[in-house]
Amino acid sequence: MAAARRTPAVLLAVVALALTVMGIVFAATDPNPAGTAKDTLALNGYPPTSANLQVTISGQSFQMTANVTVNFTTNDVEAVVDLPAVLSASSVEARLVDKNLYIRSADVSSGTWLRTSTPGLSLFGLSLEMTKPDLYLLTGFKRTVTHNGSTTTYDLVRTDVPATNPFGHTQPAHLGTINWSVTVGSQGEVVQSTLVVSTASSSTTVSVQVLSYNAPAHISAPPASEVKTMSPKVQHEFFSALGSLSFVLPSNITSLGQAQLS
Repeated sequence: MAAARRTPAVLLAVVALALTVMGIVFAATDPNPAGTAKDTLALNGYPPTSANLQVTISGQSFQMTANVTVNFTTNDVEAVVDLPAVLSASSVEARLVDKNLYIRSADVSSGTWLRTSTPGLSLFGLSLEMTKPDLYLLTGFKRTVTHNGSTTTYDLVRTDVPATNPFGHTQPAHLGTINWSVTVGSQGEVVQSTLVVSTASSSTTVSVQVLSYNAPAHISAPPASEVKTMSPKVQHEFFSALGSLSFVLPSNITSLGQAQLS
């Protein structure tokens, strides 16, 4: 049951990873200059209160997609996830509200919301970083810059990064290569980011596209009458199949900005 007990933390790690790809290890800089560029995602120097994201996570034998809504003010997250066919559930709804994770699936939970406690997420810093990340403060990467109209894309490459499968059983990390692409808009706001992690035997791609900023994001806990506590057995049934997928992700993604360029 050890795997079942760590499942909520693992799911939170996946949510955190998707948000990380948008810039969680980036440092916020001076406010954006106000401008008149025709940029539908322009933030005019103000951190967003919310974001709607399209997330795709794929490997050599699977792909999952999710529509994710983030409320940076309340630290709440809502997602609808389409899972690979090899899993017992075809889609999952998830809400992270007030340090509680709520999940339901017609395939597994028969539409009942299952709740488990979590450490929660602090998202205010991420909202600052999405406003205008300073990618030159992210060290340890070889960098190229491409301009295309009102957008700018930074391609970052780093080798010899420890990587492992966060869903699998405890195993030694293998060294891999990271290719990280970040596209910003006319005022420097993050609009898209893709992280590719490759080792000798596996590869995983996490891609996040910003669909909108500052749209209404009212995320609330389900009615108590529709919620049951998630048992360790249900946790295991709900998530154990993820361990069979060939994920490969940085062992410690927050350390990516710490090494200096040689």
